[in-house]
Amino acid sequence: MPSNKTQRVGSRRKVFNGSAERTSGGLTKDDLMKNTAGRIVSKKRHTTMKQRHGGGEEVPVGEVPKLVE
Repeated sequence: MPSNKTQRVGSRRKVFNGSAERTSGGLTKDDLMKNTAGRIVSKKRHTTMKQRHGGGEEVPVGEVPKLVE
């Protein structure tokens, strides 16, 4: 019979699914999210990188972006 206890420390996937309480770095479920590629990343790092690299502007599939002349 499986126990209902959760692990204290686990991988990001286990924390995201609820099988563990936190990661070895101290991230909890509230700190994690899935990005557009489906990877589990921290919300704080996601927003930092999005601001740093100018994210948010997506090119529709099949369209070629205009080149600067």
